[in-house]
Amino acid sequence: MDQKIEAILLFIQENYDKQITLKELSDICDINYCYLSSIFKKKTGVSFSKYVKSLKIESAKTLLKESLFEIKEISYKLGYKSLTHFYQDFKSFVGIPPKEYRKKMRIVSFKNIQKNSKIKLIYLNK
Repeated sequence: MDQKIEAILLFIQENYDKQITLKELSDICDINYCYLSSIFKKKTGVSFSKYVKSLKIESAKTLLKESLFEIKEISYKLGYKSLTHFYQDFKSFVGIPPKEYRKKMRIVSFKNIQKNSKIKLIYLNK
């Protein structure tokens, strides 16, 4: 059973941006839905839906920091059909809305760039 769970986790990690359900996975793997739900939570420590949402939100955080995609685009890239739902999930996991997160991360990135530039300038002046 551990091999099946590992395969399921890999499948989820590769497809979290699509609409996948535990029911679909249980059908594909020919495992009882309730049993799969139980062993999934035992193996990961969280429910299937929370696991998938956490992957989506971690990806969203990266995209908000490192890309110029609009928040709406990011939500759709991650498989959200509703921008409102994306905002709710993001705030639930991160504690702040995506727009505020992006703003904070850009300020931190800018400060890091400035700090690294000063270090390079000091080094070049020696």
